[in-house]
Amino acid sequence: MKKIALTVLAVAGLVFSLNGVAKEHLGDRHGGLGIECADCHQTDKPTKRAKSKTCKACHGDKVALPIFQAEERSVDFHESPHGKVRCTKCHLAHQEPVMYCNECHAFDKQLP
Repeated sequence: MKKIALTVLAVAGLVFSLNGVAKEHLGDRHGGLGIECADCHQTDKPTKRAKSKTCKACHGDKVALPIFQAEERSVDFHESPHGKVRCTKCHLAHQEPVMYCNECHAFDKQLP
């Protein structure tokens, strides 16, 4: 059953990535795939944010992300030169995603 849910999630992720920014929040999209709050938050009533290791349990260590040119160099947002950055810094489950890197940089990149 989990393999089916993961496959559906992977396909949905691909579809959303091809369409640019998704119109639903991550929590809504995950819920629509039958993923429950406790699957990410580890409690029935969410009281804390999901951890990156929880995201990576389904999505893998590194989500395939096209590298693009910015500021005269290649950029892969999942390989920060500043150390580890948790997934939820950009991919907010219940709000619009934000480009955390843009607190210091000015990347023109849409987030799913």
